[in-house]
Amino acid sequence: VFVVEDHKLPRISMSLILDLDPIVEGEKAGYVSIAGDMIGAGTTSKTKAELDEEVDFMGARFSTSASSIRVGGLSKYTDNLISILSDVVMNPSFPEEEFTKLKSQMTSGLKANADDPDAIAGNLRGAVLYGLEHPYGEVMTESTVESITLDDCKNYFNTYFRPDVAYMVVIGDITVKDAKKKLKKALKGWESGDVPTMTYDKTMPPANSRIVMVDKPSAVQSVVWLGNVIDLPQGHADIEPLRVANQILGGGMSGRLFTNLREDKAFTYGAYSSFGVDQLNSTFGASAKVRNEVTDSAIVEFLYELKRMRTEMVSEDDLKAAKASLSGSFGRSLESTSSAANFALNIARYNLPYDY
Repeated sequence: VFVVEDHKLPRISMSLILDLDPIVEGEKAGYVSIAGDMIGAGTTSKTKAELDEEVDFMGARFSTSASSIRVGGLSKYTDNLISILSDVVMNPSFPEEEFTKLKSQMTSGLKANADDPDAIAGNLRGAVLYGLEHPYGEVMTESTVESITLDDCKNYFNTYFRPDVAYMVVIGDITVKDAKKKLKKALKGWESGDVPTMTYDKTMPPANSRIVMVDKPSAVQSVVWLGNVIDLPQGHADIEPLRVANQILGGGMSGRLFTNLREDKAFTYGAYSSFGVDQLNSTFGASAKVRNEVTDSAIVEFLYELKRMRTEMVSEDDLKAAKASLSGSFGRSLESTSSAANFALNIARYNLPYDY
């Protein structure tokens, strides 16, 4: 349990977060997401409508996912919020009608995404980089959603929602002592259990460059992404140097990609680069949406800027500006109590140095 006391305002938020390995869903791709929504769809003592009404009455926030349950609101309702959280984590009801509704919504979303260039690009990127048999590469389809059963969702919850892999983050108008006392009492009946762990080989970059394209004659612009897999786990020494490099390349409106492709060439409204930090694998990529007729020209400029970052020293002015921007945003982030909580959580989850 992590508690960040903040008594300046009468508010509190509580997040139950599970430390889980990614799962290959296979022929039932999508069931983990539906299970996450089903957890908050009512309990054995309250329907979803009653639960929603109770949350609305307090002006509170409540959400569930496949690896978390979050509640928040005024601190005078702390006991009520903890009661909701404990009831959901120990007594979800998994109503059939809500399950049917969620499957229908997911199917409708897939049909809409079938014509969405961003969704198509996202699916394609994951499949090409990781492969369809990898948790980061498998693609959800109408067929996989149709094969999901309510028992799949129940089994997921019963298997993975255990205190053995759980962290509780409490932020707001409460003391450490009170938070632990209330949570211990509310969750004493939550049964522990062995949670399966998964291991995957690191995904290696391909030996040669590869171009993958989807032809959409009706599209008025091209979605362009250039990138690759990277091995950058939490705590890695290269995270901050890469953060600075990325800021110079494409971290915002002052980045080289934005300056080149938008301000100089007018190919796009914006061009950016980004990278992920992940214990398994992540990606580094640069992207933009450009006018169809300048797609090839935009790619040439992307390659030019990427090569320039690899082969030319950045100027002292660019380096100072990037550091100043990152330092400033980091300093502002410390004004949020959630930042301290996230630091503490990451240190514990990833076994980082105490002062990381």
